[in-house]
Amino acid sequence: MESKTKKRSMVWMLLLLFFLSWTLFFCMQGYPDNDFYNMASAGRWVVEHGIMRTNPFFVEKGWPTVLQQWPYAAALYQIYAWFGIIGLNMFVWIQGVIMASLGYAYMRIRGAAQMTALLSAPLFCVFMAGYINCRPEMLSNSLILIQLISLEKYAAEKKLRFLLPIPLVFWIEANVHTTFWVFHVLFLLPYCIRFPKLQNRTIGWKAGLGVLACSVPLVFLNVYGARAALLLFHSGSVRKIQIGELLPIDGLSVHMLYFLFGVCLYFYLYRKKLLNNVTVPLFFVLSVLYLAAQRCMIQFSLVLLIMMADAAVYRRSKEDEIWAKGEESFQKKKRFYVLSSAFLIGTALLLTVSTCSGKQGLDPKDDELTPIHATEYLLEHEDPKTVKLFTNFNNGGYMTWRGFENIYIEPKTEPYLQFVNGKKDVILEYSSLKKKISAEEIEKILAPYDFDYFIVDQFHPTLMLYMDMSEEYEEILAQKDDVLKNVTRYKLYKKVRHEA
Repeated sequence: MESKTKKRSMVWMLLLLFFLSWTLFFCMQGYPDNDFYNMASAGRWVVEHGIMRTNPFFVEKGWPTVLQQWPYAAALYQIYAWFGIIGLNMFVWIQGVIMASLGYAYMRIRGAAQMTALLSAPLFCVFMAGYINCRPEMLSNSLILIQLISLEKYAAEKKLRFLLPIPLVFWIEANVHTTFWVFHVLFLLPYCIRFPKLQNRTIGWKAGLGVLACSVPLVFLNVYGARAALLLFHSGSVRKIQIGELLPIDGLSVHMLYFLFGVCLYFYLYRKKLLNNVTVPLFFVLSVLYLAAQRCMIQFSLVLLIMMADAAVYRRSKEDEIWAKGEESFQKKKRFYVLSSAFLIGTALLLTVSTCSGKQGLDPKDDELTPIHATEYLLEHEDPKTVKLFTNFNNGGYMTWRGFENIYIEPKTEPYLQFVNGKKDVILEYSSLKKKISAEEIEKILAPYDFDYFIVDQFHPTLMLYMDMSEEYEEILAQKDDVLKNVTRYKLYKKVRHEA
């Protein structure tokens, strides 16, 4: 009876914490992040036509492509088509709850007390707030947590059935977010090696090699085969675009503070001799990756969760004592907690509806990411299915979402890598347009595409200056910054066609 009562109380406590954590997050989202556009436009194409084999949006038709997140993109679009902006927020929220639940399960399996596990799970999600959006990072994190739970249970009980989900996890990742299978390998290898003077949580090298031998081949069982599975190893040119999340950590940024927090936590636990053979190598590998690319904050956060588990085991006895003392008081106020949880759930739904009311579509502002005025002009004067449009990496996704089918580039890199399309590396070509190059070099790059219009943003100053000075291009409109009126966010140019 006591056990059942404790389980019921935990259910309500979980509801309380999850809604507190996530309601505040998704209710603050006026509309999804900018990555929604390219993801949803690709998903729309998949829903309407099936698996994307060639790039339907590139100005040069028939080039082979890879859409590594195709099931996720299709689901994202379909949810938006059925339920609008509210459906999107709920879709993101549900993924967050699943990830927080798995974080809680991992902490409990590691031996953390219930109170610590409850607090750690939402905290782990908050760490990743910058990447909680319309991309499949949360799903990938959940899959890594499932893998960690399986490894921990096998390390504790040595029963083969606990390793069986891992090959399936690899296969799912390969078909939902293909390039992330590499991180599954990174989180598996430390379980195969025992380090001296550290607490042992290995599964043994024989079991580890067996899991790898069964799992890695399944990565190639995706709709694009080896091209998608090996994509990460042929994407070195992507860094030349200088995408913010792929740049190294800046010394004065929030990322650096977060990294230093992790370093301090690591050395504190190391001095207390609380770290195990899994935590130490993972921390060093993910620290290097995080310093090299801000996006690896996602995996670095997972390492912090593992360190929390290392510390929680040490505090377990004291926390159990605190929990036991509070149990009697908690039961006396059970009705209050039930009513409070119901109130929070109702408030969550009310806030969601009120935040999103009247927004049947997306509501961006007019800037270089979503050039609304330029888009409206083009839709009024041209056919979006035939007009050839120069776009940049940030606004290409928005233009495909608005129906344009002949653009230059959009915010996903795989279709533009020579390894994928078999033609040329458009990423290198595009990155050169952001540099100080000559007019002859610009003309050499643009000539093969014969664009009709150009949307040039403030981050391409050389190209904008070239367009302003050339008689071949006519400026249609210029969008100024709302606050800094002397700053031009973007300009729309039209190529002058001379009659024969």
